[in-house]
Amino acid sequence: MKNIICFVMCALLLSACTMRTRPTTSKERELRLESDLLEMFKDQEEVKGPVTLYEALARTLKYNIDYRIKLMEEAVEHGSLKVTRFDMLPTLTYNSGYHKRSEFTGAKSQSLIDGTQSLVASTSQERRYRDQSLAFSWNILDFAVSFVRSKQQANQLLIADEIRRKAIQNIVLDVINAYWRVVAVQAVKNDFEAVLVDTLAAMKRAEKIETELLQPPLNALQNQQSLLDLNQKLLEFKKQMKSSTYQLASLMNLKFGSNYEVIIPDKTALPVVPVGSIETLEETALLSRSELREEDYKKRIHRLEVRKAIIQMIPGLELNVTRNHTDNGYTFNPNWTEITRRMTYNLLNILSGPGRWKYAKTVQKLEDVRRLALSMNVITQVHLSLEDYQQSLQSYQLAKKQQDIKDRIAVHIEAAMKADATNELESILSRMRKLSAKMRSGLTYAELQGAAARIYHSIGIDRTPAMVEGYDIPSLAKALKAAMEKETILQGGIVQGGVASREVKEPEQEKKKL
Repeated sequence: MKNIICFVMCALLLSACTMRTRPTTSKERELRLESDLLEMFKDQEEVKGPVTLYEALARTLKYNIDYRIKLMEEAVEHGSLKVTRFDMLPTLTYNSGYHKRSEFTGAKSQSLIDGTQSLVASTSQERRYRDQSLAFSWNILDFAVSFVRSKQQANQLLIADEIRRKAIQNIVLDVINAYWRVVAVQAVKNDFEAVLVDTLAAMKRAEKIETELLQPPLNALQNQQSLLDLNQKLLEFKKQMKSSTYQLASLMNLKFGSNYEVIIPDKTALPVVPVGSIETLEETALLSRSELREEDYKKRIHRLEVRKAIIQMIPGLELNVTRNHTDNGYTFNPNWTEITRRMTYNLLNILSGPGRWKYAKTVQKLEDVRRLALSMNVITQVHLSLEDYQQSLQSYQLAKKQQDIKDRIAVHIEAAMKADATNELESILSRMRKLSAKMRSGLTYAELQGAAARIYHSIGIDRTPAMVEGYDIPSLAKALKAAMEKETILQGGIVQGGVASREVKEPEQEKKKL
């Protein structure tokens, strides 16, 4: 029997020493690929018709993987809080064992007076027996420390909720920026394709003119150079169009290559911005920004850390109640209850405790200074967002005027072209300028929409439903539209009807300046 046990132990030891990791196989990677591709686009509603801004936001909030990660992180914190609360409970331990000896255990006694053996060898234990016990144990010091840790974990859960809020606000900002850029590029898509076709045809004709010497060589080469420069600009436009379309598709978690369109508005109305004084705007930002709320919860955590350091310097009192049973035939009372009370104290805590307390207080002061620096950054972001909106508004108004002028120039050049008063190159260049002006106008409008969204983002007010689970895409889009089109008025740091901002100059006032 002993030889068998030794053989098994040696075999296990040798197998542990020879254990090696195995790289994944191509088949495993293929299965992982199929599973991931299926999971990425699982249970998504199909795109039906042109996408509105609010549908794009709804799809991003429902299907964006980065946002789903934040939701899962919050769920993990929920689970961690539940586990931490169980640490406050006493321990209740059940033990059951089987004992076997090859020989009887025995003992002899020797007299301390004369050194003679006072008793013959005897035993009080069978060679085979079972025992069981149910032990209840509660340490008051461990309970106090676990209680503090549970409160710290509860604040970590609130931090996770603020991180989720921040993720939603970032998503709203990213989608607004991407969506209006796609609107800008799709508005010129048909004109772009027409100009590109005419440019390529004109380049072939220019090469033929040079080959057949229908124009002086220098003029023919200059025309080809102008057309090549124009073609280069068109390719850059095409790259920008693809990039904007892919970015919005990625945010909505659509498969790459999915054909979708956005709704082109008939009129480009100015975006809704919050209304309120600059002082109220700053106050609202300092009250609402998720980063500052996170710092509030971190301060609580560090305050509790100071309390925990003090608690750990206190002696611990432990109570144990154990119910025992054994089937050892030599035991006079096979069932018995044992109660013990024990006080424990780590004497080294006298030395380390004050140091831990001072460290926790220092960290708490550091968090206070960090919060002040963050508050200053928040105020700066608020002012920058307001200034950015004013600059974007002026740029958009200038771009609209430039577009209007170039549209009228193009009309005159087209009329001259029909009357044979100008050449083909001048006509294409005029259409290109008109296309560029329209594209520039659309992009500056996208920047204006993004600047308005950054005002809301800098304030930190939520413009979306608290939870998106349970909504389908149409109902969530409807809820988002109702929330985001509502005017936001701030009074004394309190939001009325939505969100806040510094008073923004009316477009008419800006036009007078221009």
